[in-house]
Amino acid sequence: MGDFRFGNKVMAALICTFLLGFFFFLLDLINRGDEFFGIFIIALFYAGIGNFLYGIPVSLVSDFLTRKLRKSRFIAAAFIHLFFGSITIVFVEELGIFSAICSLIFFLLDEGLKNGRRLPKKKSAYSNGALLIVLIAIFTLVDGILLEVRPFQQNTNQYYEIPQGYVGNIHVSYNVENAPEPREIDGFHVIEVEENGMALTSIPPGEGLINDQYVYVDTNGKREIISDRCISLGPSGSTSDGVKEVHFSTFAVTNKGCGEFFMTHGYSYFEEGKTIEEIMQYEDEAN
Repeated sequence: MGDFRFGNKVMAALICTFLLGFFFFLLDLINRGDEFFGIFIIALFYAGIGNFLYGIPVSLVSDFLTRKLRKSRFIAAAFIHLFFGSITIVFVEELGIFSAICSLIFFLLDEGLKNGRRLPKKKSAYSNGALLIVLIAIFTLVDGILLEVRPFQQNTNQYYEIPQGYVGNIHVSYNVENAPEPREIDGFHVIEVEENGMALTSIPPGEGLINDQYVYVDTNGKREIISDRCISLGPSGSTSDGVKEVHFSTFAVTNKGCGEFFMTHGYSYFEEGKTIEEIMQYEDEAN
């Protein structure tokens, strides 16, 4: 029969929370050294919320659903814990990995507290252990697929057409009333940039994971794909004159001197009036 002792689950939630917090404590200590800011406290807070408000109810549901099972109870309960732990990846993406790990630890702790000092039969322990390893492998594979596919992930999907040879900062204004509806190319909204580096579009700003494409377009309509290493993202947000609000985003583009340095500093350097040659010189000095 299923064991519904609530105290075991509180203890399992506490231990699991502090284990995750300790992991982030070590990670924070190693990465920050003398500049230790205690990110692990934030991890403790969210782990506690997850374990107590989500983990305990899931474990109680698991006990209820498996209460009449005997030989298969252990593996069925493991499946329920791992399933509800892994499904969070759909909603919180990479952070769901910690939820999946916590669900396994929570389950093992709860089972250990239930059994106390009673040791399972050797044959049963081997079979349950083997099936648990298989389950972990299956859910690891599923989690990897979910992270890759991201079924509910929103993407910005904007396609910027930039005049051939343009180098400098670009300012895009969204929700502009009189701007024409943008064309679409393979599910991407086309935003045409003018010679002065300005672009107006009637669509709202993209939300979610940045998944934009940039191309140079010459007078004959020929396109040349621009590498992401030639793009430096600038500030984005909104401005208002008290009557209407206009959303905007900015970025810089270059056709030479592309790389990590430009991606990080390009926009701000152009903003200061520096040329691409000066930016490249700063990069050489930085290296």
